Amino acid sequence: MLAMAVAMPSVARADTVYNNGAPNGANIFPIDGTRQVADDFTLATTTDVTGATFTNVYETAIGQPTLPLNYYIYSGAQPSTGNLIDSGIAQNVVIGPGGSGSYGPGYAGQTVSFSFETPFQAAANTQYWFGLNYPTAIGTHWEVTNANATSGAYSSNDDFATVVTATGQQLSFSLQSAAPEPASWAMMIGGFGIVGGAMRRRRASGGLSREVAV
Repeated sequence: MLAMAVAMPSVARADTVYNNGAPNGANIFPIDGTRQVADDFTLATTTDVTGATFTNVYETAIGQPTLPLNYYIYSGAQPSTGNLIDSGIAQNVVIGPGGSGSYGPGYAGQTVSFSFETPFQAAANTQYWFGLNYPTAIGTHWEVTNANATSGAYSSNDDFATVVTATGQQLSFSLQSAAPEPASWAMMIGGFGIVGGAMRRRRASGGLSREVAV
């Protein structure tokens, strides 16, 4: 029996598949406790969304928000619990410098990037809503971006169970899709070539036999 190990491509980077805009400091919306905000997005092609990045603004007297960070994907004309189609706890959370810095005293900004628990397959040309909240934190917010062609964000103080309020503004965030490194693909293709070559050599030397039932 011929046994060959073929290296499969490893995920080593994430490509941005949607960008709603950079933070502008014009406003912030609370995303702590049961307060949640969601903004819409649409992708041109069917895509497995595997993570996100957003701009978080917190009160310095309280400190950076405590995990967990929850994410939500809604369908329909606006976010609501009845339209919730995916949710999870943010994985592999990475905190970095960020934010517009245009805040009053007592506030600081940061960039928060994370992976989804499982990829979300977004259908092409379909409107979805991306929501966030820190259920155990206080004094933490999501920064807005410049006006764009999207529908705009909705806010809620009960996780969109009954309260859905149009904000008239858009939020600063981007969505990512994991992509294999080119070197990993080359390794996999090379591995298949090695296996194919070995199989041909075995056939030429008569090393492969076939059992026939009689």
